[in-house]
This record gives sequence, structure tokens and C-alpha cells, in this order.
Amino acid sequence: MSRYCFGTVTFNFEVERYRDRDSGQLMPLDKFIEDSGMTYDYLTLNLLVEGRSYSFQERSYGPPEDCFPSENETEILSVLDEHGKDFQDQLTPEERDFLLSEISYRVSEFD
Repeated sequence: MSRYCFGTVTFNFEVERYRDRDSGQLMPLDKFIEDSGMTYDYLTLNLLVEGRSYSFQERSYGPPEDCFPSENETEILSVLDEHGKDFQDQLTPEERDFLLSEISYRVSEFD
């Protein structure tokens, strides 16, 4: 018997950033250069993440016409900051990967 899992989840996620006091530009911690002469504030931002995921477990037994490979897809629908502004473009690749994994996990756990 195959297992199908589909769902949408919403959860909070915190990121840390430095903010340039002059320009207001946010910068991930790993991009900050200590001796840049920039004056900055350290911030912890609370983001609201919404995503969806689906998966089918493979079926590898029985007649060939009843067999199929596993399939899954997970996507981030929105990432909003505390003011309701889109934050997706400011995520690091590591944060994006973590969120995709977390969305998939949460959907499978609540299914």
C-alpha cells in the first residue's frame, strides 16, 4: 500500500542579521566584515513562514503496472518579516535549505 502525504504549514522562524545604521541594509552574520568601518545593530528577526509539501512513497512490489518511484516536492510559499514584508530574497542558501526541510518534516508529522 502506498502512502501519500500533502499539506500546508505555517510557523515562526528566527534569523540573525546585522543592520547598517546608516543605510538600514540587513546583512547575514557570515557576510559581516568586522573592520569595515560600518556602524551596525545586531538583530534577531522573527519571520512567519508558510510552505507546502507532498510526497508519495514508492511501491516496488506487485505487478509492474502497479509499481512507481517515490516522489516529493516542497516549496516555500511566503516568508514575511514582523512588518508583513516579503523576506524570501534575504534568506541565505542555508536558511532556505533548512526551511524546505522543516516544511517537509512538519507536513509529514501532522499528516
